[in-house]
Amino acid sequence: KTSWNLGASGGGGVASYAANSYHGPFPAQLAGLPDSALSDAWYANGTTVCTINLSNLDAHATYDFLFYGAASAGPQYSLFTVTGSTSQQTHISPIVNNSSQVATVTGIMADALGNININFEGRNADGSIGAGGFLNYMQITEHLLPVPGDFNGDRIVDSADYAMWQKEYGQTGSGLSADANGDGVVDMQDYVIWRKAMNSIAPVQGLGTGLSIPPSVPEPAACVLAIIGAIGMRGVMARRRRVC
Repeated sequence: KTSWNLGASGGGGVASYAANSYHGPFPAQLAGLPDSALSDAWYANGTTVCTINLSNLDAHATYDFLFYGAASAGPQYSLFTVTGSTSQQTHISPIVNNSSQVATVTGIMADALGNININFEGRNADGSIGAGGFLNYMQITEHLLPVPGDFNGDRIVDSADYAMWQKEYGQTGSGLSADANGDGVVDMQDYVIWRKAMNSIAPVQGLGTGLSIPPSVPEPAACVLAIIGAIGMRGVMARRRRVC
């Protein structure tokens, strides 16, 4: 499950007082949301940086972010920095009586630990450090990507996926769960995709208890050894013929 935390360095808080609250109109992208979800804000004072940490994110997903900031008076510029495996920055300016602007960041993947950090801070109208900023609303959209080797759709690569591959081995057609490469047949190429995915989680020392290759289907490593053995045998026989 995804979790998140919010912290601030140097001050900041919820700005719900009437002097700065903005009650619309709001950008078209936010149509249907109530005033109560958009008028109040988290503010960053001066050099304050507010950080939102998202954790336990899916490693096979990308995330899009939409930010909205507005006030009836005061801050002019809100800066957002989103960092996962890569980093993107976006801003809203001006935010006073902001009826049309949202800021977006797209296609961010989580870092190696499954985290994405969002830093929010205020800037002066020219983008320089020193002024406050407002964050009224944030929307996060998750786009799930295929998980290589996940044949049963639970987004975890494990022995259950191997069992699915065993069950469908040799079948042809469309819509096969264990057809990892999409070529219309469940074969050793699909097994290799599962095996590589398992090895990326933890090195696999053999297939393990309860796992077995279907009859007449050698493991890839065994295939290689058999070929090498056959080549070696032919070499020995050739040498014997030359000696005789």
